[in-house]
Amino acid sequence: MKKIKFISWQTLLILFVFYILIFVFIAPNMNYPKQIPDKLFLSSAEKIYSFLSSYSAIEKQNYINAALKFDIIFPITNSLFLFVFASLILNKITKSKLLSKLRYLPFVALIFDFTENSIFIFQINNSNNFFHSLDSIAALATNIKWISFILYTLLLLFTFLVFLFNSRKNLKN
Repeated sequence: MKKIKFISWQTLLILFVFYILIFVFIAPNMNYPKQIPDKLFLSSAEKIYSFLSSYSAIEKQNYINAALKFDIIFPITNSLFLFVFASLILNKITKSKLLSKLRYLPFVALIFDFTENSIFIFQINNSNNFFHSLDSIAALATNIKWISFILYTLLLLFTFLVFLFNSRKNLKN
């Protein structure tokens, strides 16, 4: 596996601190509407349209403000954290090129998350004239984001279990 210079336990610790700071200082101040389409798994254009068209003017503004702050900072920090974490573990347990490429899945989720959020903001700003084809693209982006995240979570679980198994096996020897 190709060594990337910034991947270290120190980098992971710094990203973890950022993670905590985001949830302590930024997340509590976000005024999202009660229901947001970002959290939908197996989304559809109809569900997205239903959410976005039901927002009041204040909810629309709150969503945009939150999306422009939290939904930029958190996905970047999250993707970097997960990438570094997986890279550190994968470096210890495997030389597989396939597994090393799977560590990039958080960035796939990041790209589709940004796509989804951009479409939501565009649709909210054009709420008098919704483009239903964009809702379909947003639904697809949301689904790909969540599928990437789930696949990545399974990869992390698998690699972490292998790491623990190998560590335990090495302790016995």
